[in-house]
Amino acid sequence: MRLQDLTSNPRTIRIGLFIAKCVPPWAGYGIARAAARFIACTKPSIYRVVRANLRQALGPETDERTLRRLTREVFYHAGKTYYDHFHAFTHGDDTVRAMIHMTEEDLANLEKARSTDKGVMFATGHLSAFDLAALILALYDIELQALSLHDPIEGFKLLNLMRNQGGLQTTPVAVTSLRQAIRRLRAGGMVGTGVDRPVGQGDGPVEFFGKTALLPTGHIRLALRTDAIVVVGYCEYDADTGYRLRVEPPMELVRTGDREEDVRLNARRVLKVLEQAILAHPDQWLLFVPVWPDDPQTPAGS
Repeated sequence: MRLQDLTSNPRTIRIGLFIAKCVPPWAGYGIARAAARFIACTKPSIYRVVRANLRQALGPETDERTLRRLTREVFYHAGKTYYDHFHAFTHGDDTVRAMIHMTEEDLANLEKARSTDKGVMFATGHLSAFDLAALILALYDIELQALSLHDPIEGFKLLNLMRNQGGLQTTPVAVTSLRQAIRRLRAGGMVGTGVDRPVGQGDGPVEFFGKTALLPTGHIRLALRTDAIVVVGYCEYDADTGYRLRVEPPMELVRTGDREEDVRLNARRVLKVLEQAILAHPDQWLLFVPVWPDDPQTPAGS
């Protein structure tokens, strides 16, 4: 079994939930560190995928030693965030509040978007403890429909169930869920989705870190169709302050009169915000599928 298949296996997730419930943080983080070192030593295909993604994001001037260190740290941070998410999920709301926060600025930006008569399209990336960040929204009584992968594998179905139990309404992308999202946005509600991961269906060519990638554009199409406000939000981690759900100022969409050009321009504007967030914490960009599959450094068949 490939490492990527193992990490998305329902049995692995249940083991993770058990560890997070019964093992203290210092031990959980130690397991994450040991796993990251093992991956860095054995260099399975998922390691090389992460390395190729970081290489494009950081640029050719990044030296090999730094690239190896950051790639290893991605896997450590991933293990740490999985532990923290599962730990918070199994220990309740007080633990969530202790682990992650929003600043007054974040809350103000979100409230500014929600205070209009328009819907809010919440665009996010796979940064740090993004699942844990979703739990804090529910504690602020913010209802959000999260559009997830179409036809998810069993492990992701279990994660979606956990997200729903945490207060989200997670709906895999399909005709019915998209219609639901349109109704929600037109009624002034909030819909969220990740925009930095290729999904196949609905992807479009967009510049990302200086190179064309096929990435989701559905969030822009939904916003244009419903006249929604776009807000970019993402999770970041600081050793002193912990996890933060960062919310950027609301974004009014550019309209040129050419729908496809509007999609491209606005998708690029969203990705520029995420580029800055990723460059600030490259070791927290937890994306384990190739963004640029034609990159010669990306393993074949990934």
